[in-house]
Amino acid sequence: MDGTVSTGYVSEDEVPITTATSDDKKASNFQSQQIGTEDTSEKTGSRKIELTAGSSEQRKGINWFLASMFILGDLVGGGVVAMPVAFIQTGFILGTVFMLVICIIFVITGWLLADTWEIMRERWPEYREHCRKPFSEMARRSMSKESEWAVLIAVLCTIISIVMLIVGISLDFQDCYHEAYYPSISIDAILSLGIFLFAFNGHQVFPTVQNDMRNPTEFKKSVFVGFIFVALLYMPLSAYSFLVYGNSMADSVINSLQIIWIRYVADLSIAMHCILAIIITVNPINLQLEDTFDVPNKFCLKRVIVRTGLLFMALFVALSLPNFGAVMNLFGSTTVPCTCVVLPTLYSVYIKAATYDKDKDTWIKPTFLEVLRNTPKVLLLALIVINVITIICSLIATVMSVKEIIGVHFIPPCYILPFLAKKNRTRLEANVLNCCGKYMNISRFGSECSALSYALFLFS
Repeated sequence: MDGTVSTGYVSEDEVPITTATSDDKKASNFQSQQIGTEDTSEKTGSRKIELTAGSSEQRKGINWFLASMFILGDLVGGGVVAMPVAFIQTGFILGTVFMLVICIIFVITGWLLADTWEIMRERWPEYREHCRKPFSEMARRSMSKESEWAVLIAVLCTIISIVMLIVGISLDFQDCYHEAYYPSISIDAILSLGIFLFAFNGHQVFPTVQNDMRNPTEFKKSVFVGFIFVALLYMPLSAYSFLVYGNSMADSVINSLQIIWIRYVADLSIAMHCILAIIITVNPINLQLEDTFDVPNKFCLKRVIVRTGLLFMALFVALSLPNFGAVMNLFGSTTVPCTCVVLPTLYSVYIKAATYDKDKDTWIKPTFLEVLRNTPKVLLLALIVINVITIICSLIATVMSVKEIIGVHFIPPCYILPFLAKKNRTRLEANVLNCCGKYMNISRFGSECSALSYALFLFS
């Protein structure tokens, strides 16, 4: 087959393109046709690839709305209780702006990630098959019906938690709102970016969800709707919590609720969400480890050992860091910008600037200069601005997070407490709460007040 095929941003005056045959045109139209309404074949160069997957509309998988629920289940969780606390450093207006800007940017990068996956499916049929490195190779993973129900239940648990939080805050409104104190905005507002970014983190899971769809081309719609749901859950609760409690919140808004049973229900719902949503969030690491240790692609003892070991490691980290606030700021300001902004934009521009070499029957990776030359200038400028702002804010937030961690007095984990002297042990009391008011001393029911956390580490 003669002719050089080029896709992406490459224009005809930059890369020579000869007239393609009818078979070439069929191959180039593959993205719009997907896999076709019946078994078809794609000819690329001298190679003939048989496609037996069937129609993307007819194949089994989740629909776009259920995919948006998977996104919602992946993103919403700990951010529900941590996001309101971030408003203490940003204030109402700046916090709302941060949330909207991050949400918009992450929708854009999620859209680019979905677009990149579609192109990879078109160019390399092996990406329509099983692969164990979902984010790094944008591959696929099959998801069972049990996983779908687990995610839906996780979303339901989050909604229950949010409802309980709103009810609890409303009941505290009369006593706390008039005594709330709103601190002025300072440079520390940058530190809260880590919490905002951490709350919207989840792009590494998107390729696996997209490939489990009945029609993967509709995943862009799922990203858009999913982030709308996330914003609708995050923003009202965060703003309302800050309005009522002001600067009295610490670590989690749940600690500020003054009705004990509501706090218990909210805590339990968030815990249930995290337990169920871990099916989604931890799966990319599971698959990477299975690929590293050559675990068979089926249920077996080796797979059980690897996945159980990972969960025990996660549990160990969670128990070792009872106060996760400072660490969340650090993770949010370092890893999240890379996986959710920088990498998706780079994936998109590089794959679209690639050219096809018919002699070698392969796609040639572009150089950095070729990416700059072949990418539409308006899009290139927009992505540069997004990445520059993200990197600068990330660096500032990282430095501030490290300084915060250095000054934090960490509470000893529970597995060390039995070996400490009795006077140095942690005292845990369920009725201790973050009382409201400027001086954090207002309690509706006479509960013991603590401006720091439930756990009071005592030294004498």
